[in-house]
Amino acid sequence: ALGDESKAEEALSELEQDIATTRANFQSIVEDAPKALVLAANRLVGGNIFAITSQSYLGELMEELGFELVAPENGKNSAPLSLEALPELNEADHIFVLGYSMGDESAQQPDDPDQLLQQQTAGIEADWQENAIAQSLSATKANQVYFRTYLLWNGLNGPIGTRLVLQEIEQMLMQR
Repeated sequence: ALGDESKAEEALSELEQDIATTRANFQSIVEDAPKALVLAANRLVGGNIFAITSQSYLGELMEELGFELVAPENGKNSAPLSLEALPELNEADHIFVLGYSMGDESAQQPDDPDQLLQQQTAGIEADWQENAIAQSLSATKANQVYFRTYLLWNGLNGPIGTRLVLQEIEQMLMQR
């Protein structure tokens, strides 16, 4: 299949259809609450926090789904943030927090993929629940904060990864 331009065009066409279908499935939710903040973070205090911008693959995908990204524009695919800057982005209706763990390399890594993914978000999710600034945000108060793993959402920038993100977004939004 490598080098077969017709198969590549077919795959891209199918992906575009999947994006359009997903967008249609939760269009009313996005119309009512269109602003989304996508954060990549390992910890809130003493960690790294970045806002994903429209310059990234994931940012473009979110906009294709109808979201208006809330992020400082810096011409790059992400913008570093401090915890104290989060209230400046309080206009977000939804916050997607993409956690990652730099964990202890000597620690036993789980064999179960679900446990591994949960391990990637555990630190940032615990921080979020315990932090007054995070808890003061409108999206938190409206129960519109979603925790997923950075590895899947930003590490697989192709048709397979995009479909995984589409499935997760649809599940999250339809459950609310």
